[in-house]
Amino acid sequence: MISYTTAKILLRISSTDYDTLIPYLLPIVYNDIITLTNNKFLAAEYELTDDAFYFDNTAAVNKIFLAAGGISVIGFPVGGNLVVADSRLNDGVYTIAAVADTYIQVSETLADEVQTTEGYEVTISLARFPKQTDMVAARMIGYLIQHSASSGLTNMSQGGYSETLGRMEYGYPAEITDQLRQYKCISTGRGTIHYHVNENRKVFSEVISNQGDE
Repeated sequence: MISYTTAKILLRISSTDYDTLIPYLLPIVYNDIITLTNNKFLAAEYELTDDAFYFDNTAAVNKIFLAAGGISVIGFPVGGNLVVADSRLNDGVYTIAAVADTYIQVSETLADEVQTTEGYEVTISLARFPKQTDMVAARMIGYLIQHSASSGLTNMSQGGYSETLGRMEYGYPAEITDQLRQYKCISTGRGTIHYHVNENRKVFSEVISNQGDE
């Protein structure tokens, strides 16, 4: 996940006007990328599930705790992207700021869940976003900054005048989200669709697994 500094470079923003807004938008945009692609970009070897995780932001220091330890064994890298799933309040994408055996500190703000998540099997996983998604994320941030008051209209008319504003997808112009097409995972009720190309360059689809409804 790109930093706000990199996002400013890609968007050619030199002022400090958006130094608070961009860090706020970054995890939102990456959650949108996950939704748009149906792909969490997870690294399976970096994953930990437990019902004893709890979340604390005392003195604006945001940490995910596991009192029994065992986090350092996984080897989560500082600067990496952490995905939290199945918590009460903190599902989302975060940037790893520090790692110890009993906690992971993240750069973004967490909501306090100071009790352990007994009954909630919380999973924390490392996400590996392809470098090419940085530009897409930056463009999505730029669009949100410029169209913060947009109602999401795709066409409008007044009297004899009408204008088509372009196809939208999850609140973004399709010409931006179409750049994520190569990363999309397509699920069906019968399994996962895999695309292949024959010698005549015709595209066919086939079901390569039968995993039930997804």
